[in-house]
Parts: sequence; C-alpha cells; structure tokens
Amino acid sequence: MNEVILSIQKSWDGGKDIADTLEARKMIVMKKVRPEREESQEVDAKKKAFEEESLDMAFKEDYKLFLEHSDFYERNLPRAFALIIKNYCTPQMVIRLKEIGNYESRVKNEVSILLTEIEKL
Repeated sequence: MNEVILSIQKSWDGGKDIADTLEARKMIVMKKVRPEREESQEVDAKKKAFEEESLDMAFKEDYKLFLEHSDFYERNLPRAFALIIKNYCTPQMVIRLKEIGNYESRVKNEVSILLTEIEKL
C-alpha cells in the first residue's frame, strides 16, 4: 500500500490528506481543522473596529481556503478508491471484495474501509 500512498503524494496536487487517510486507515474529520474567527482584544474603539475588520478579512480568506481544501478532499476520496481497485488489486481480489455482503453500501468509494477489507483477504 506504500506504493499507493507515494503515488498520490507524488502526483496529486494537495494529496497529503488523502495519503494521510490511507496511512491511518481513517477519514480526516474536517470540522476539527475548520478555521475559527479570532476576536480583537483592543480596548480603544477605533483600533478595535479596525482590527475587527482585519480579522474578518483574514477569517473569510482562511474559510474560503478551508472550503476549497475540504472540497478537494471529498472529491478525491473516490478517485483514490478507483486508483487502488484499478492499479493495485488483482481481478480475483476485486471479485472477492464485491462478494462482501454489503460492498455497495459500506465499502464502495470508502477508501479506509477498502484498505481494511483488502488486508483481510
């Protein structure tokens, strides 16, 4: 499986989170990395207003990047699944995986579950 992880890290722009998911065998909870808005600690009203505006701008930019990052992660998990199935599973492995009772609902497109099931084969 190290080949898959290295391939993703090498060839996918921003593939580190996908590689981390494969390595850890569990999904990243994006809510834990969501940016939080800071509040100004300024006492002076004018300085506080200026700082609040600056913090708003910084937060909006951070949140925009977070949403793009989250979207990339969600869009590329099925791509990683397909890469593993296509390039690293033999036809016999694919047949055995599809014979799992709830393949369509539990395993299909779920990279971390796929890897766990592959290890059981």
